[in-house]
Amino acid sequence: MVERTRRISLSYGAGRLSGLLSTVPTPRALVVALHGGGLHSGYFHGAADPDLSLLDIGYQLGYSVLALDRPGYGESAGIEQSDSTLEGQAATIWRALDDLPEADGAEVGLVGHSFGSMVALQMAADRPSDRTLIGVDFSGIGTKYAEAVFTNMSGPVDRSMHWGRETFYPATTFDKGVRPVAPIPLKEQEEALAWPDRAHAVAKQVECPVRITHAEFEPNWDDELPSLAALFVNSPWVGYDVQMHSGHNISLSWSARAYHLRSFAFFDDCLNGLRQQHTQPKG
Repeated sequence: MVERTRRISLSYGAGRLSGLLSTVPTPRALVVALHGGGLHSGYFHGAADPDLSLLDIGYQLGYSVLALDRPGYGESAGIEQSDSTLEGQAATIWRALDDLPEADGAEVGLVGHSFGSMVALQMAADRPSDRTLIGVDFSGIGTKYAEAVFTNMSGPVDRSMHWGRETFYPATTFDKGVRPVAPIPLKEQEEALAWPDRAHAVAKQVECPVRITHAEFEPNWDDELPSLAALFVNSPWVGYDVQMHSGHNISLSWSARAYHLRSFAFFDDCLNGLRQQHTQPKG
């Protein structure tokens, strides 16, 4: 398989963000993907099986895809704690996109996983006026933590809590150097615990289409999908789905291809809606 993805480094003023970029000559849009806590950009380009990669599937479907190491990860590991807040990360990522030629004038879609979903929604709430955000597709968050989350915090880390059954994943997923893990910034952990108190307010500020996915075996949240979707009162439309045969880390599982294909179908729908808005007959 020809490698279409390259490592990049973007300036955001005081520092740099690293990540992975796959581009097509005339992209339908630019999709920016944000990983969860304790992971890195490789989450969306799983080394265990390239057929599952969000970046490769996006390329095949005519999308450029940027999977970033969020602020506090990769080249920006060790940044100031204030920059690890949701608002800080959202502002940093928008600013870093100014350093990406492929983002100049591009219509942008956001894909978020777990804490990256919180950042994606904050980015949508804080969208700069000169950016066209076509939609947000997120997985792995809700507004009501499951009791098991707090139980897991008080003892040794239980890998199955986030990953579920190992049979959900390609055989080499957990091998050293394959699993895309990284230390979690302390401030990010605090922000994650505070999310239920702010989720409703952030959701109200999102004005683009939204798609929500819960894994069939999602252990971290107790929300019902219709109730979660109802929070986005200013979004033109909201869709939701359950991804079967998967635990929390969908994009590394055997279900990743199905999930990623649905994600790009969502962005196709967003683009179709945008085109129709621009071609409405006058009068």
